[in-house]
Amino acid sequence: LTHLPWGSVVDRALSSPSHNSQNSPAPPPPEVDVPESVMKHPEAKRSLKELQRYSLKSKMNSDAEFTGMMLWVKRGKLVRRWRQRFVSIVEHRFFGEVLCLFKYDNNVVDGTNSKLIVLRNTRCTREGEIDAQYERRYVFRLASSKKEYWFSTSDAQKREKWLQRLSVPR
Repeated sequence: LTHLPWGSVVDRALSSPSHNSQNSPAPPPPEVDVPESVMKHPEAKRSLKELQRYSLKSKMNSDAEFTGMMLWVKRGKLVRRWRQRFVSIVEHRFFGEVLCLFKYDNNVVDGTNSKLIVLRNTRCTREGEIDAQYERRYVFRLASSKKEYWFSTSDAQKREKWLQRLSVPR
């Protein structure tokens, strides 16, 4: 769980060949996990399109303590492979708090490959410890109305901070 300099990360991601190439097709929109009840609102579809464009450029609305951090993430309890992701929590005017997960490889954030999780109606729980790649990791789980996401940190105190932050009623 390392803080990365947000400005340089965004600059590199937005100027990467995959993001700027004029000959390549437009990148797919980020995958978004939004509660069904929220999507029933008349403004939801327009706000969803805005949120998909919004994700990486949203430093101004982000929670500074939870911006530019690295976490290990996997989807579901049975999935064995953990992937390192660049993580931020941002505030959106319609959806409220959104957890942004960006692919991170070779010290570069891929601004075209992201997952956005609307934190409204989510539950976060402590899930124990694991030994992974010769280090101890501290695990917590975030459950939305659609999916479960498992996260791990290299330190118990950081896990507790994330648990407190993600357990805030919305």
